[in-house]
Amino acid sequence: MKTRIYLVLSLIVAGFGMLSAQPAYFTRIANGPTDADHSWGGSLLDYDNDGLVDLFAANWPGYNCLYHNDGNFQFSKVTTEPVVKVYGECATGVCADFDNDGFLDLFVVNYLGFDFHYHNEGNGTFTRIYDGDTVNLAGHVGCFPAWANLDNDGFLDLMVANDGPENGLGAPNDLWRNDAKANGNANGWLLVKLVGTAPNRSAIGAKIRAKATIWGEEVWQLREISGGNGSWGQTDLRAHFRSTDDPRSKDPVCHRSNRQA
Repeated sequence: MKTRIYLVLSLIVAGFGMLSAQPAYFTRIANGPTDADHSWGGSLLDYDNDGLVDLFAANWPGYNCLYHNDGNFQFSKVTTEPVVKVYGECATGVCADFDNDGFLDLFVVNYLGFDFHYHNEGNGTFTRIYDGDTVNLAGHVGCFPAWANLDNDGFLDLMVANDGPENGLGAPNDLWRNDAKANGNANGWLLVKLVGTAPNRSAIGAKIRAKATIWGEEVWQLREISGGNGSWGQTDLRAHFRSTDDPRSKDPVCHRSNRQA
């Protein structure tokens, strides 16, 4: 039985139209996430669905860092979550809602050890996942992960590019199909593909906010269309959302800025 999706999308689309030279003005934020921890790759994610983009930094070597966005360019360093409690040699981490519960999870590649996968519990906390081959393959020297809904079944699949044999390590790249649907996960989903005008056909820089009723509560989810993630990686350019539990659904409504999308 098909259920209709009720989502309200608010799109802020940047970078469309003709390019022109513009001056760049920046102010360095001195009290931002500036720890000197040998960081390799950073990922932006709104892990608590408060509408503010938080920051994850993968460190090599060292303990990874997670910063909560408190607004107005103020960040709080998270110190108690398992995401920041494991020492490793991590090139990057990428976020994705792999189980369609409406909250972004995190997968982190660990070059000389087992990779790390963290499930977002929806209350601002994470739980480390220990089961499954994705986090129990030894010697695969993971470098660059990426998420994409490769078979369009509504659940994001995972690709991990590993280091090559020229470094004396090396292993085949790993492609993981997400079998959540086959194992009884019936959470709804929505894929949003933005098409821009030249030269930004992929709508890089767009922000998409989707409202859904999840577990009886209204939840706003935020996604950004990016031309890269972490360190030398690229996830699916389509924005992936958990859809609503409310059967009294309406067709999605899109709100665009005055730039063409």
